[in-house]
Amino acid sequence: MNRYQALETLEATIESAILEPDTGSVQLPESPFFPKGRRFNRLNQLLDELEDVLYDDLASFRAYGAYGEVEYDDDVRNVIESIVHESWIPAFLEVDSPIAEGRNLLDADSLVDPSKLGLVRVEIADLNEELIRYLARHPEMMHDLKPRTFEGLVAELFRDMGYEVVLTPQSRDGGMDMRAYRKEPFGTVLTVVECKRLGRDRKVSVGVVRSLVGVLGIEQASHGVLATTSFFSPPALELQEQMPFRLSLNDYDDLVSWCKSYRHGKVRPTPR
Repeated sequence: MNRYQALETLEATIESAILEPDTGSVQLPESPFFPKGRRFNRLNQLLDELEDVLYDDLASFRAYGAYGEVEYDDDVRNVIESIVHESWIPAFLEVDSPIAEGRNLLDADSLVDPSKLGLVRVEIADLNEELIRYLARHPEMMHDLKPRTFEGLVAELFRDMGYEVVLTPQSRDGGMDMRAYRKEPFGTVLTVVECKRLGRDRKVSVGVVRSLVGVLGIEQASHGVLATTSFFSPPALELQEQMPFRLSLNDYDDLVSWCKSYRHGKVRPTPR
């Protein structure tokens, strides 16, 4: 199936989805992606599985890296999200309903808005100690954050480490999501940070890491950090080993550790 056929099939599948109010789920019909159909009750579960089954067909660029791995242009998730968000599915799967622990996180500004399925949605500007403590207890919830909210989470963790953080515009971030500045005795250090909120089983490829290395040069930054809710491929880790003083790859386990170490207003260790 080529890219055009995959897009047409995806659009038809989404349009044919059946709403099931009794179960709070959405039933996708039989399709090349799901031969027996598929039922979803969480939006990010739907998006993650569509990304897994459509990744090869929707990738707009294909090239082979130095280790023989296939590298793709990283627009697949955005393509899928744009099609799904044109339907009624997101609104249906994100119906609000209180959950006990989530209610304890609500403040005057409605910091967290939990759904009946436990999906935590947060405004970037309102990230605070209570939310991060919640994620420290329930780190799996990081996979359910929207990508931009995940970027806000990482930004707040960097602020806690003593950085001044500036998020890049949401579209066309140029291979980085934020600039993090920190004053040292010898001057101000610039760290460029890229965030990847990926499914648990999808590893960050070496191509993504190479892109960040390119940004390091363009920005004349001292250090680069790639933070992900997943893990890194062996070639990606090998590339990091070649420049250990300029590049840090921080995976799901590192993020959990950062959340558990979070102390609002106190400087924490720098990302390794």
